[in-house]
Amino acid sequence: MGKRIFQKKIPSDGRTLTTLKTDASPIEIGWGYYRYFTNCIGCHSLPVTRGGAIPNLAYSPDDIFDNYQSILRDGLLVDIGMPVHNWLSEKDVENIKAYILFTSQLIQENKSPSEVTSTLARYQKIAFESGLPDHSDVPASPSISQSKTMPQGNAVDGKRRATVCKSCHTFEKGDSNGVGPNL
Repeated sequence: MGKRIFQKKIPSDGRTLTTLKTDASPIEIGWGYYRYFTNCIGCHSLPVTRGGAIPNLAYSPDDIFDNYQSILRDGLLVDIGMPVHNWLSEKDVENIKAYILFTSQLIQENKSPSEVTSTLARYQKIAFESGLPDHSDVPASPSISQSKTMPQGNAVDGKRRATVCKSCHTFEKGDSNGVGPNL
């Protein structure tokens, strides 16, 4: 049986696979792979697939890659439903970006899905064996017991932030499940 090759189809919205490259190390790509799985995959799916409720990040315009810190840690796209991930360190964000760019490079090189998966699994193992990355640039969050009162909610802000959830979930009692369960 022949080697399976990724189809480089243009998504229905006309976006093309990024041609940006990364020179990140296997350790950085491995940590990026891990952080992507723990923070991004629920909405964006894998860069090697065309799925996901939200855009496949390997098909992002170059300026998106230039603004990852502002998007993930500072909330640049919160108005369109992208949640803030301020628990990620600057290095975590750079590693996620490196993982996406590296995966894009593998797709461009016509690597098979099994080659991509095995390479990323090997890089993740190398990352884990290297020890935990530094997170000194992540602000410590006070625990609930340290704060005098619980923060007050904001219904308008909550509704705006829930727009990203609507791509997979329903909210009304008795509604059927979407891609994700009814909330």
